[in-house]
Amino acid sequence: MVTDGARPGRRTGQSCATGVLGLASWGDMSLAAAKTNGGITRVDTLDFSSLNILGVWMKNCTVITGE
Repeated sequence: MVTDGARPGRRTGQSCATGVLGLASWGDMSLAAAKTNGGITRVDTLDFSSLNILGVWMKNCTVITGE
């Protein structure tokens, strides 16, 4: 959702972490990793997405836009 004064930037960056059974996880879903992956220095919007399949397999992502 974009609010007053916020505008999506031209670039998009995403970082994700995956887990199994809540016992093991791997990946880096940090804001810093998303900025690096998108080549972004100024963050305009920040979002979070999550996919969970019966609590067995999970994928969580940080998605940003900016310049």
